[in-house]
Amino acid sequence: MQILFYDKYYDTEDYESNMNRFKNELNQQFKEFDDNIKTYDANIGHGADSPSIIIDIFNNFGSKEVIVASLVSLFFLGDKINKNVNAWLEIINKISTLIQKNKPARIDAETAMLLAFKFVLDKKYNIEDISLSTQVIPFNKGSVSSDNILETTPDSLYIFSIKVKNKIFIIGIKSKGNIEFTHEYSSEWYEF
Repeated sequence: MQILFYDKYYDTEDYESNMNRFKNELNQQFKEFDDNIKTYDANIGHGADSPSIIIDIFNNFGSKEVIVASLVSLFFLGDKINKNVNAWLEIINKISTLIQKNKPARIDAETAMLLAFKFVLDKKYNIEDISLSTQVIPFNKGSVSSDNILETTPDSLYIFSIKVKNKIFIIGIKSKGNIEFTHEYSSEWYEF
């Protein structure tokens, strides 16, 4: 899961002597979620430099697979369901709070997926069965070539369809982290 932040200290007087200051602050804040956090210097300026930092958390495994598998497996946990849903909500809420506090420049599809799940889980639906599909629509290419998707294609729209029991949610989130649209449908035959 990657989150890109503009370096908030860029263009300050002591930037040259303290270039890693913001990177270190982000490391400290996100370390609670992943001890193996990675950070990368990036630049997503469209026509001018825009020094940025990419935080890569949960990089030792596919976070999409783990999140979906964990949410799906909640059904099989009996009376532990509420505790595990609450644990996931707590993690999702903490990451959401950090995102809001630090105002990332861009988020990747996996981070957007967490925000989409938060939207659905906040509606308090009984999670008995959950399925997810994702579509990524890239917009503008970045100004540099890189192995990091957020640096090469910083502008994207992520569309998620999440089915929870008899409800289907369609959620569109821009790579800036804004929920652009939501639609809720019943999947019951008599509603179709």
